[in-house]
Amino acid sequence: MNEVPFLEEAVPLFDTHKQRGQKTAKDVVIKINSFSFGDTLAATPTIRKLAECYAKKIIVCTSKPFLFDHNPNVLFTIHLNDFNNEHYDHYEVFDTFNSIGREDRSGIEKKYAAYDIRKIHCTEIGFDLRPEELHCDYYPGLIEFSKEDQSFLSNNNYVVMHIGQNWPSRTWPRENYVNLINALNSSGFKVALVGFDQKSEPGQYNHDKTCYDFEDLKFDGLSFLNRTSLDQDYYITKNSEACITMDTGQLHLAGCTDTHIIYMGASVHPLWRAPYRNGSQSYKMTFVGGTCKSFCASDPKYSVVEHSTINSVPPLPFCLEGRPNYDCQPSWKDVFDETLKILK
Repeated sequence: MNEVPFLEEAVPLFDTHKQRGQKTAKDVVIKINSFSFGDTLAATPTIRKLAECYAKKIIVCTSKPFLFDHNPNVLFTIHLNDFNNEHYDHYEVFDTFNSIGREDRSGIEKKYAAYDIRKIHCTEIGFDLRPEELHCDYYPGLIEFSKEDQSFLSNNNYVVMHIGQNWPSRTWPRENYVNLINALNSSGFKVALVGFDQKSEPGQYNHDKTCYDFEDLKFDGLSFLNRTSLDQDYYITKNSEACITMDTGQLHLAGCTDTHIIYMGASVHPLWRAPYRNGSQSYKMTFVGGTCKSFCASDPKYSVVEHSTINSVPPLPFCLEGRPNYDCQPSWKDVFDETLKILK
């Protein structure tokens, strides 16, 4: 008797009649449980993958709906405050940032600085993304500027600098910005200051995010602080020679452009925050760190020290090495030297 090969007798593990990307009956919702600009923008690789897998546009539930106004992968948005349990009956809902950065039953906020900011979203759903899939997307609408602003922007011989205050460990001293602006001006480069004030997000270690007051600072350039839309900020950044920023929403927005980024280090490891472009975190990216390389906010040993459990977040705003200064941050001179290498 002739033996029949096993594979010919076996029941197929997958239904070969179904096509990849076949549409499902229910619309798909990704519910982003974060109030942070950067965390939310970091969900765009996951949204793009969901749209590809389901062959349909995705509904996004978010606290930042304006980030998705023109995204071709998004059907429409639901504000996070308007989401209720009935939505789970009508849609296929995927929650992200549901266990990370949220408080557990003990009242301890779970850590998120020890994860790749983009992979938090996809891994909580149940899949991973390859490096070439991890780039973030932002799609601006119609962008208009005043004649004065457009005149400045028409000559792209300027550097964008994000001027913002965050956690103490992620806030560069004001005098560093002033020294850096003056040094760039002395080298023949104009400076565009960007940033806007934001109210504190829910969470144990969050602070109001505000811009430094530079109204009285005389410099060669233009201040766009607290007077631009996100679309305008995107254009200003995209049109610039380089963008200088710390670990902020501006870092992730710049990652949606082809502009060279000078990423100023702090307590979070750059591997978890540096944007992916062209499948790499090194593409048009210069990381400038300080003398301390502990990246304590991303090291789970400090969770144990603070809360006696690894499944918690350390006190992110502060130096967990007990140093009087934030030595994880670079000097203004180091940032200037690295920026000059890019500009020349």
